[in-house]
Amino acid sequence: MRIEYPHTLTVGGTQGRAERRSLRIRLITVIWGKDFVDVFLRAGLRSLLAKGNIEELARTHQVTYTLYTTPQDAQVLKESPLFARLCGVVNLRISIFAPEEIDKGHAGSHHILWQRGLDLATRNREIVFFIIPDIVYAQETLMQWALRFDQGAKAIYTPMSQVVLETALPEL
Repeated sequence: MRIEYPHTLTVGGTQGRAERRSLRIRLITVIWGKDFVDVFLRAGLRSLLAKGNIEELARTHQVTYTLYTTPQDAQVLKESPLFARLCGVVNLRISIFAPEEIDKGHAGSHHILWQRGLDLATRNREIVFFIIPDIVYAQETLMQWALRFDQGAKAIYTPMSQVVLETALPEL
């Protein structure tokens, strides 16, 4: 185990390689509800489109991004110019779920859909990156995660700071 404060905790081998290989990566996001969709479009998605994140990851590796959402929230996402940009840089799959499949009043019920995505990635022999919709990802985060897996890591945990969106967003 190796800890690189403050960014990552890596479990498994981290020996450097002379050459990088193309990894099969499945990004998974579970998102529903006006507030989470809004934060994703205003902050999370912007950071995913930053340098060294989703666009570079998709150019370098075999990436499929599965986004689990409700029919209503899918429509809101599709109307966003930033979401259109996302669709242009990665193989994006929107997987619609019925609100009855989860407890919409309990944010923790996203684990049901995470498990669905994990099962899919396992069948396809893909590495999973859980992309949390209300997180702002630093530049190069996704590429650094991929590098760690390429070096033999079995799992990566990246702690995030919690901030208040209304005061942090203008600074971003």
